[in-house]
Amino acid sequence: MILPAATQTNQILGTLLIKLLQGRLTDEMIEAVDSIRREDTPESLRDLVGMIHGMSTEPKLRHDITGMLIDEIRAVAHILLEDKFWAEDDPRRIKPEK
Repeated sequence: MILPAATQTNQILGTLLIKLLQGRLTDEMIEAVDSIRREDTPESLRDLVGMIHGMSTEPKLRHDITGMLIDEIRAVAHILLEDKFWAEDDPRRIKPEK
């Protein structure tokens, strides 16, 4: 059975998030992410996908980039928390610099 493109994209992204949080970004995962179009991903994950597109599979570089990708997940999660769950006056919100 062939899955619709959106379902495949969601499966790839879900697996990517799990693998990154486990610190196990493989050549196969990079190849899978390369197979999806950045424009077909949820807006909040487009930068993450863009960072992986064409990424080096050399182990030392991949290790360094994996840390940056985990930080990107942290930033996206924080923004989503602010937008969806925290009140405007919540002290956990990031204050814009003046």
